[in-house]
Amino acid sequence: MENVASRCIQAWNQHAGADRTVGLIAAAFDQRNHGSREVHAPANESWRDGNETHAQDMFSIFHGTAMDTSLLIDHLPSYIFNTPDSPPIEQHLVLGISLGGHAAWQVLFSDPRVTAGIVIIGCPDYARMMSDRARLSKRPTYTATQGATFHGSRDFPPALIASLGSRDPKAIVFGPADIEPAPSQEGYKAILDRKIHGKRILVCSGADDKLVPYHCSEPFTRFLKAAAAAWYPEGSLYVEDNVYPGVGHAFSEDMLNDAVRFVNDTLAGKSEETGLASRRYSWVRGYCTSPMSRYNRPWVFTLLWSISHLPRSFSFLADSFLLCGFVIEVTITCTGIQGDGDKSKSDHD
Repeated sequence: MENVASRCIQAWNQHAGADRTVGLIAAAFDQRNHGSREVHAPANESWRDGNETHAQDMFSIFHGTAMDTSLLIDHLPSYIFNTPDSPPIEQHLVLGISLGGHAAWQVLFSDPRVTAGIVIIGCPDYARMMSDRARLSKRPTYTATQGATFHGSRDFPPALIASLGSRDPKAIVFGPADIEPAPSQEGYKAILDRKIHGKRILVCSGADDKLVPYHCSEPFTRFLKAAAAAWYPEGSLYVEDNVYPGVGHAFSEDMLNDAVRFVNDTLAGKSEETGLASRRYSWVRGYCTSPMSRYNRPWVFTLLWSISHLPRSFSFLADSFLLCGFVIEVTITCTGIQGDGDKSKSDHD
């Protein structure tokens, strides 16, 4: 099945207004403890499947993947573009599905180089999501007090809560407290300035998703939308929040279409007219998108790079190599051409 990276590359190359000196590259890598990087399969299981440290394991896995994303942004260009006349990579995006969606939220809030992101069935509020999961799993740490003491219990220990404070978007902004219905605007502007000023975010959620329910993401997403639309115009924040009826915990065709459109619009410097504040990007800038998942392997992240000022003769072919201790698959050909047609290629097609 055609992967998401290929679709984004093809859509950009076919875009009528695209400058053919601007190219797009994709590089894929596995989520920690998944695929080629699996070291302990039980850590990927849930409470219902017998994993007593499910909350700690899952958070540490996608936290690590978010860190890996920043690591690759640091080092991968030196492996690919290693000549004096190499084209520059100037900006970065992230896209992730499921676990990748959780990691995408983290990268958006932790790496200032990442200027846009697409979150597919991911959640920015880990404590809320896991509390809901403990309720559905009938964990004694939840049912004993109807959730009142779940946070801080052995299933969600204090050290995990402390880790959320520096990585989880909701915890970064609000701490362990509930999200305020009408938060003090001035009190939060400084946090948003440090973390997501000028960023573009697309959130795609399934209305019938029971694993990562939209109601767990909705309070924080609503907060960001209110900031972008009303009281934080100086932040140049763009938030698009789409919920898809009849879709569960799945990456639907409509989500794919919206993700491809968002990447295309970002590269083209377009801004959707949705009534929300937004930032216009120049299409001559470059982007790195990570993570991004293929349909059939939802633990795979993909870095998508747009590179500007491509010479007409420049081309980069698909390849795979070992970097930073794990396999990187550079999947998409990128060419700087004028009128020569689409020469993109993927070794996963």
